[in-house]
Amino acid sequence: MNAPQTLRFDNNFHLLAEIGVNHEGDINTAKKMFQEAKSAGCHSVKLQAYKAENLVTRAAAAYWDTSKEETKSQIELFRKYDRFSISDYIELSDFAHSIDLQFGLSIFNLEWIEPLSEVVDYFKIASADITCTPLLEKISRFNKPIILSTGAATLKEIQTAVDTLTQNGNSDVTLLHCILNYPTDLFDSNLKFLSNLRLNFPELRIGLSDHVAEIEFVRFSIARVFGASVIEKHFTNDKKLQGNDHYHSGSAEDFANILSIVKQTDLLMGSGEEILECEIPARQGARRSIVYSKDLALGEVIEFEHLLFKRPGIGVSPTQYAAIVGKTLLQNVSADQLVQLSDFT
Repeated sequence: MNAPQTLRFDNNFHLLAEIGVNHEGDINTAKKMFQEAKSAGCHSVKLQAYKAENLVTRAAAAYWDTSKEETKSQIELFRKYDRFSISDYIELSDFAHSIDLQFGLSIFNLEWIEPLSEVVDYFKIASADITCTPLLEKISRFNKPIILSTGAATLKEIQTAVDTLTQNGNSDVTLLHCILNYPTDLFDSNLKFLSNLRLNFPELRIGLSDHVAEIEFVRFSIARVFGASVIEKHFTNDKKLQGNDHYHSGSAEDFANILSIVKQTDLLMGSGEEILECEIPARQGARRSIVYSKDLALGEVIEFEHLLFKRPGIGVSPTQYAAIVGKTLLQNVSADQLVQLSDFT
């Protein structure tokens, strides 16, 4: 089957549930998590596809918080969850599409990229692979949207990765700000880096890949204000499960709240137009107009003392008072009467 060639957005927003390997190698658990993500309002689900032996050396040590995930060896941890085959990912893609979810993969084994390219709606490149040029080159050739995480990368490294993707024919790239520390301390979120991405890559979409354990929703609002059109977070069906990524994942309820806070943020940001319709009554009623301070006769020359400035603002604006001083009246006028430009020669 041919998957859609574009990310789905509602009001320029895409909520991505990173299932990762929180399914713990059980295909039915993965499908259940897809359904929960759909009920929360997610636009897509994503898995990690790899075989441990093709990803890490036997000597690779843990880089995560071992008080949360006790496994000390990368290969030992990754072996726990690398049970899915290519056919399993195809089945899961079909299931995601059957419930109207887009389906993405972070494919870590280069030889799996081509056979799985037909069933993904997008490729996700992990922060750790931003310098893996052969992987970037291969993924970029399949004309699918690419989401690239930028954790622990310099702007120069990000630019090099983007150049690699675009030079190989793919410019449909979304950059995700990410802190490469699991879990991320709330106050290490460094959301201001989103403005750096927006400034340096104005032609690309930007977003947030979040690994903070606490569900403090204000950070998602801030990310949205900085221009995030994609928010990715690890998804779990049970936050009490030990190890792996469960400890910094969000539940279906959390994802529904993320979607809600983004919608509220959009409403608060508004359209950016100069004057809202709701302001027009006050604009007219509370602003001032120029009025006459006393009765004046035809032929009199207007002096500043002949003018007062009173509400409502439905007559000549006080910004024009200097052009009125020195004018000659064409008719008699009364005190407290609104000045009209037709009163003068």
